This record gives sequence, structure tokens and C-alpha cells, in this order.
Amino acid sequence: IYALLADASGYSKGLYKSTDGGNIWSIKNTTVAPSSNYAWFNRICKVHPTNPDIVYCGGLDMMYSVNGGTSFSYAGESHVDQHAVAFALSNPNYVVLGNDGGIDYSTNGGITWGESLTLPITQFYAGDINYQNPTDIMGGAQDNGCIRTSNGGMNWFEENGGDGFYTMYDYQNPLRMYAASQNGGLVRSTNGGASFLSGTSGLDLTYTNWSTPYIMDKTNPLIMYCGTYKIFKSTNGMASWTAISPDMANAHIANLGTVTTLDVSKSNPNVLYCGTDDANVWVTTNGGANWTKINTGLPNRWVTRL
Repeated sequence: IYALLADASGYSKGLYKSTDGGNIWSIKNTTVAPSSNYAWFNRICKVHPTNPDIVYCGGLDMMYSVNGGTSFSYAGESHVDQHAVAFALSNPNYVVLGNDGGIDYSTNGGITWGESLTLPITQFYAGDINYQNPTDIMGGAQDNGCIRTSNGGMNWFEENGGDGFYTMYDYQNPLRMYAASQNGGLVRSTNGGASFLSGTSGLDLTYTNWSTPYIMDKTNPLIMYCGTYKIFKSTNGMASWTAISPDMANAHIANLGTVTTLDVSKSNPNVLYCGTDDANVWVTTNGGANWTKINTGLPNRWVTRL
């Protein structure tokens, strides 16, 4: 039996092995951990069905051992974040890896690898359409960046890396485009995506949600709002930001204590609402000069959307 363990902080502790059904364990390898320095939902450990010395261990990358875990080599995966390993029972040299990019496969026991490019498995978090050209679409994809098609889906290309989240076109000037990666990694383009600049100047990123929300004013697209653990306002299309609220969370515990959603009124741009991951809903009626908490009666739950 093999077991991958994590320490109290969520990082890899190493690979352990038992040869007596789990009564006694010994650590076999600590160097398998650096390729998988975090140990959360995507840790995988899988043993060859007929050769117990062949073991695959995955996290950020996929590694495999042919000597019972004593040493490891990198497999030829095409994408990070490993979730699954499967062996064909009729031919265990046929190995399939599942990761955030899809599947990779080997027909020779891991010597060489191929990649499937045809599975319809992209998971979009959010997206937007160019109001002046409805075939021009951009969306944020789980661990596959912010990707875009300009011909209605026939071809896609990446505009920004990382995990892709909210994307946005200026509804008056679509040469202005916006994209985001995890934890507030905002970027902006003024030339239709030919190049991108950072969009975080002035933002306080001390506490940010994995999917940091930002929105565009409905009457002036150069005015934008973003929520980290405070609400920030930009009047120049994300070139700079200024805080317009206090801390909106109850507290900052582990990964909680961030703004998860916000919206602005179309009929009165001084009215904004925001929600947090620790059950707060706030409103301002004077553009952020004053905020009122309005969560009386709400359950103690993550606010998903306003």
C-alpha cells in the first residue's frame, strides 16, 4: 500500500509505503513532494495493476517510479494539476492521465505520451461578448486562461494565462478589453488584445477571492469597480484604483473574508451592492461615501451573486 500525506499546513509530507497491509509504514520518498508542493484535492497515487514497483504520484505535475517509490521521474503530461491515473486491464502499458487540461495517454508504459485535443471539457467561469461583433467572444476557463474566439467558436486562442475568470469588453470601444486570473490578477488591453498591461495599480490585494469580481459602470465604461476585501473604483479603465469602502468582511480566517460579487445600478450609478464569502451584503447610495450592511435574516453563507 502506498500513501501520499500532507502536513498540517497543506503541503506534501512525502510518500509512505506498507508491505504488510498497512500495519507498519515507512517513508519511501520526500523528493516526490517538490513537484506537488501543495497537497489538496488534486493529489493522486496509483499503482500498476500487476507490477507493485510501478507507482504514479501526481499533484502539480505527474511523476512515476519503477522501483517502488525509491526514485521518481516526470511523466510527459501536457498540463498541470493531476487528478487521475488509469491502466488498461487488458494491456497495462496503456496508461491514461487525467489533469486540468484533459487527458494524456501512453501506449508504451510511459516512455512516450500523446494528448487528446478533442474532448469538450473546458469549464468556463465567466465570459463576455463584444457588443459590436457577436462572433467575438471571450471567457475565463478553469486553469486554462482567458480564451477568445473571433469567429464564433471555430478557433480559440489564449489572451491571458493562469486560471481564467471574469472577462469584459468595453461596450462602447471593444478595443478596450479586460481579463483576470486567480486572486485578483487583473489585466487590461487598449488595442484589442494585441498586448495587455497590469490592471492592479492601487488595488489592495491583501485579501482576495480566488475569483475576484470586477464590473463596469452601465453608463460610463471607463468607470469600473473591483472587490478584494474592500471596494475599489477606477475612472480610467482599470489604469488605477481608489478604495471607496472599509473592510467588508466579518473577519479574515484562512481563505475567507473577501468580496465575492458586486453590481451597480443602471438608473442610478451611485447605488452599488456587494456581497462577501462570509455572509455580508452591503449597499451604498452615494457612490461609496457611506455603506450600510443589509444582511439581517440572511443565512450564514457565501454570497454567490447580486
